[in-house]
Formats: sequence, C-alpha cells, structure tokens
Amino acid sequence: MLLVSIPMWFFMVKPLCDAKFTEYFKQILIPASIAVLAGILSYFVVNITESLLVKLIFGSLVGLLMVGMLNFVWNKKFLVELKGLVRR
Repeated sequence: MLLVSIPMWFFMVKPLCDAKFTEYFKQILIPASIAVLAGILSYFVVNITESLLVKLIFGSLVGLLMVGMLNFVWNKKFLVELKGLVRR
C-alpha cells in the first residue's frame, strides 16, 4: 500500500482536489500511527495470560482505551465529528 500511495496521490488526489503531499499524508499518518501504537500495546498486554477468552476481552478493552486516549491527544477533530454523528 505504501508503494501505491505516492503515485495515487500524484495521479488522482492532486489533480482532483489540489491537496499538497504533506496535507494528504498527514490525514493518513495520524490514524495509522494511532492504530499501530494501540495494536502494539494490546499485543504485549494480551501475552500476560494463557486464556484465549481473557486475551480477547482484555486485548479489546486495552486497544479501545488506547485508541480513545490517543485520539484525544492527537486527533480531537475526529472525536468531535464522531460525537456529532452519534447525536444524529
């Protein structure tokens, strides 16, 4: 996907909406970073137990909590938009 992203920006995104390279990839980088960090933390947390059910529940809760906290720190605009969608 990384190999295709730059040509896709050049041939599709830039001509259609004239978005700058950094502006476009910032919109991808923030959510991707949040997902990777939450996934890494969840991976290490679930390895403290052997029970598959506990791993599933605990890993999901930790991942969800981390995604929420990281979005609050790095991506508050997303949370505001999400809150608006939930209200509808």
